[in-house]
Amino acid sequence: MAHTKEFKKEALYHAKKIKSMQQAAKDYGIDLRTIYRWNDEYKICNVKQIRFFTDEEKKKMLIYANMHTLTGAEREFNVDTHTLLEWNKKFHIYNPNAERTEVTHKKEFTLQDEIFKLTVLNFVKENSMIKAVYKYNLPRSTIQYWNSIYRVYKPRKHRIFSNEQKEEIIQYASETSIAEAAKKYKMYGDQITRWIKDKQRTPEQ
Repeated sequence: MAHTKEFKKEALYHAKKIKSMQQAAKDYGIDLRTIYRWNDEYKICNVKQIRFFTDEEKKKMLIYANMHTLTGAEREFNVDTHTLLEWNKKFHIYNPNAERTEVTHKKEFTLQDEIFKLTVLNFVKENSMIKAVYKYNLPRSTIQYWNSIYRVYKPRKHRIFSNEQKEEIIQYASETSIAEAAKKYKMYGDQITRWIKDKQRTPEQ
């Protein structure tokens, strides 16, 4: 399909306005290489030579944005924020509500480590903290610390147990094991251990 000069310029001015060649190409239903070729002809957008990134590179940039800010990632990798947000629709890594700091210097980080943390946190969000603790063999406090930074899931309120419920759980733990009781009642083993110690310290009336 042949495009008119007016159409080409309209697409390029749109790209200039939103500061994203990739998004403009998508909005106008054209190939990314095409809009860059048009810009080579009309010189409307001040853009650098076209670059293509692997999925791993895109994930690294989104993780960087999640650790700091979108604008920090934009400056660090010279990729506009619209493009980063477009990538995030696929990978779901950047969380606008995450706690982060503005970048004042380059900070090294391990891509695989950060992806693992986000994988664990998303598992908690979709399932539960207890399942994540057993699945990944991680302390609850570690997962909670990661979430205080990334804020992937909303912390749940603590469950309140009556004295009768505590006695029932302690009894089951003594008959089987603390781990089995934790699984059965969907709670943490350290909490059962704490109840047992409290009971041992408290003399029966």
